[in-house]
Amino acid sequence: MKTRALLLALLMPNILSATELSGPAPRPAYSGNTSLANLQCAGCHRAIAEEWRKSLHHNAYVNSYFSRAVKIEAVNFCRKCHAPDADPSRDPPPPVASDGVSCLSCHWTSQGIVGSHGIGNAVAPNHFRLGDARFGDDRACANCHEFDFPSGANNPVMTAMQSTVTEHKASRFSDRACQACHMPLVADPDGRQHRSHDFAVQGNQRLFAQAVSVKLIARHPSSVTVELSTGAIGHAFPTGDLFRAAELRLWVSEPNGQVLSEARYRLERSYRSDLLHQTRRVLLDTRLVPKDGKDAKRTVELPLVAEAYKIHYSVSWQRMPEQLAVRLGLDPKAQSHVILEGVLAEP
Repeated sequence: MKTRALLLALLMPNILSATELSGPAPRPAYSGNTSLANLQCAGCHRAIAEEWRKSLHHNAYVNSYFSRAVKIEAVNFCRKCHAPDADPSRDPPPPVASDGVSCLSCHWTSQGIVGSHGIGNAVAPNHFRLGDARFGDDRACANCHEFDFPSGANNPVMTAMQSTVTEHKASRFSDRACQACHMPLVADPDGRQHRSHDFAVQGNQRLFAQAVSVKLIARHPSSVTVELSTGAIGHAFPTGDLFRAAELRLWVSEPNGQVLSEARYRLERSYRSDLLHQTRRVLLDTRLVPKDGKDAKRTVELPLVAEAYKIHYSVSWQRMPEQLAVRLGLDPKAQSHVILEGVLAEP
C-alpha cells in the first residue's frame, strides 16, 4: 500500500499546490542564472520555445514601444511586469531584458516548476512539475493583466489601469479559461499537443475580426444610427494597455472613390491626472465592456450625409494615439490596422 502511494505521488504531483503563481517582480529569488535556465528550458521544449520567441511576452521589455517609453518614464512599476525576473528598481541586465516574460517568469516557483497538471520524476526525469489548477485559468494571468494605477503611499486610491480579468468574469465567456483563446492547443512536429506559447493577438486577424460587429439601424437626412456590439471576445473591446483604442469610420463615396461624407467614432478611455493622490482617473470610457454575462452593445448616431449611397465602414484597432507614437519616434501609421471592413446592410 505504501509503495502504491509513493508511486502515485511521483506520477501525480498535482496533489501538491504551489505557493505562488506567475506575476510581477519582486518574485521569490531564483538562485541561479535566469538566462541560462531559460536556455535549458528551450533545449528540451523546442517547439514551445520557438513560439515564445515570437511572442509579445518574450519581447515585453525590448519591443520598440516599451523600450522607448521606459526611457522617458523609467519607473519601477512598469519594469515589474515587463522584466519580472529582474530587480525592478533598476534597468535589467541585457540578457534578462531580452528574455522579457520568460519560462521562469511563469513556470518557476520557490517550490519548483509549476503547470496546470503535475508530472512526476518517473515520467519526466529531468525535473518534476507541480500541478496547480490555478495555472490553467485566469488566475495565472491576473497578476500581470489586472492592476491599478500606482498612487501615492499616503493616499492609496485604487483606479484600474487594466481590468481584463474582471471584464472576462463579466462576459458570456466567463466559463472559458483565458488560455482557450490565447493559448490554443497546437501540435508539436512529432504530433504531441501543447498549449501555444506565441500568445498571438495583435497579429491574429481572425480573433480581431470576430471581436466586434457593426450594424446599420437607421438612416436620417444628415446622420445615421449604427449599433456596435462585441462578438466572440471574452473581455472589453479593446482591452489591456491604457492607450489601446479602436475607431469606427463610416463614409460614402463616388464610384471613382472620392469621399463625399464621413464620420468617426472612437472606442477608448480618457484620463485626467490626480495630483493629490499621484495617480490617474478615468474620465470617459467609450469601449465596449461586457456586463452581466452579456455582449456589450452601444447605439450611436453619427453625422453622415448618406442619401442613397452605400455606407462603407471600417474598424481599426490602435496600439496608441498618434501623438504618443510621434513622441516615441515611432511611425504613427504602423500603430493602427484595419480589423474589419465592408458595406453596411440596410436595416
